[in-house]
Amino acid sequence: MNRTFHLALPDAWSRLRFAVLSLITYAYFYQGADPNQHSRIFLTDALLRRSVDITPDHGYTIDKSFFHERFLADKAPGISALAVPIRAVMGWLDRLVGAGTAVDSERARMHFLAIVLCGIAGVVSTLWVGDIVESYGANRREKTLSMVAYGFGTLVFPFSTVLFGHSFAAMLILACFRVVRGDFGGRLSLRGRSALFGFLGSLTIVTEYPTAVMIGVLAISLVLGRGGKPSRAIEVVIGGALGALPLLALHAYYLKVAFGSPFSMPYSHVFEPVFRMNHDKGLLGINLPSLGGIYGISLSPYRGLLFMCPHLLLAIFGFAYWLRDGGERDLRLVATLLVAYLLFSSAYYAWDGGGSTGPRHFIPALAFLSIPFFFFIRRSNWHFWLGAALAALSVFFMFTSTAVLVHQPEGEVFRSSPLYEVILPSFFRGELALNTQDVRTLGPRADAAYNLGMLAGLKGLWSLAPLAVLWLGAYLSDIVRSRTRGPAEGGPTRDPPASEVTAR
Repeated sequence: MNRTFHLALPDAWSRLRFAVLSLITYAYFYQGADPNQHSRIFLTDALLRRSVDITPDHGYTIDKSFFHERFLADKAPGISALAVPIRAVMGWLDRLVGAGTAVDSERARMHFLAIVLCGIAGVVSTLWVGDIVESYGANRREKTLSMVAYGFGTLVFPFSTVLFGHSFAAMLILACFRVVRGDFGGRLSLRGRSALFGFLGSLTIVTEYPTAVMIGVLAISLVLGRGGKPSRAIEVVIGGALGALPLLALHAYYLKVAFGSPFSMPYSHVFEPVFRMNHDKGLLGINLPSLGGIYGISLSPYRGLLFMCPHLLLAIFGFAYWLRDGGERDLRLVATLLVAYLLFSSAYYAWDGGGSTGPRHFIPALAFLSIPFFFFIRRSNWHFWLGAALAALSVFFMFTSTAVLVHQPEGEVFRSSPLYEVILPSFFRGELALNTQDVRTLGPRADAAYNLGMLAGLKGLWSLAPLAVLWLGAYLSDIVRSRTRGPAEGGPTRDPPASEVTAR
């Protein structure tokens, strides 16, 4: 028993250390405000008043709906509702100890909510990516690279620093995937596991509506399971319905109160003419998949994932290696999730995410590119170091984007490149935290965004030095040990067979 404890302790410590450092890194950056975050936090404040009306604050955001002479949030209400108890406690503490200036207090609240709801979600998703690739046979270095590449080398990094719904939805999608695999709820009955899936799936959807596409794919996989017997399908449907019913009922009640009908969606009532014009086309702005959207999401220098996160290119080859290793069932599910969400995202008129780092709507699907990326880097030492080099470039691009401006300007899909035109030049000039939109403030403010180093009085690139010192200090002993003892134990260097664990 003691031997097992001592063998497990280093892994548990490494996991905790990585999680804490990751959360501190996400929390280090405050991105200021924007219409999206404003819409969500205004709904939170309205719910605290036992209302859904954001009319008192509507002038600060263009992301809003209008119905029956009231302005309302146009976003899925999940994040706003989850923020209510946190916001209530923060208000109570403000009254107890006394808040600072109105602006500083509002910034602190927005920053804290982003850390608790989105920063923690990003960390949890990153840890789960490590768990999943480990179940496929990843050794320690392969698991570490997969986690770093996902948590810091994809859009998860910048969007774990803002109060959007994508990071939280990405965590929930992974939870649903792990329920289907049997990682979560494996000891429950089939109906119980289906109820858990139904609850998590409904929470995912009311956090980010587009994720209904992936929840549908995962639900079909759970229904079919192994063999797809009719009795199994009935159990899954009953359990899933029971699990989803509470949150879907609450969501229907919210829609009835806000928009007059449980079937009337917020995007049906968007107020801004330019948004309304596009949402009136197709189904709430969703048309047929477009080649321009697919190119823009994947390859374009404007918003392309493979351009901004080049290590993800290796995931394409990773699918071939995964197929060669076996595991067709899991591969089919992951590929279906990615293709379905890519087609859906390209069909949406705002596939670029507006002012955004990359195609932010695709964030909930990014974890499913991390699995084939692992299958690439496990092939050989050469494959691993190629993956590490491209992942390092991805981390640099995401780090600079997070440090400079998450809300990258809109432009022409075939010509503009905010990364090269704005982010990198600004970074090397030491111009950081460029967003000028502040909380509940009209007009630009130069101090609307910041990092913690800037608050401590550090200027330019020096404001990022504390992060480097923190990570180096936390891992210095590991670096020293690896140099004195040779390569650290990383587990097997051979290619173990892939786990075949989907929907048992």
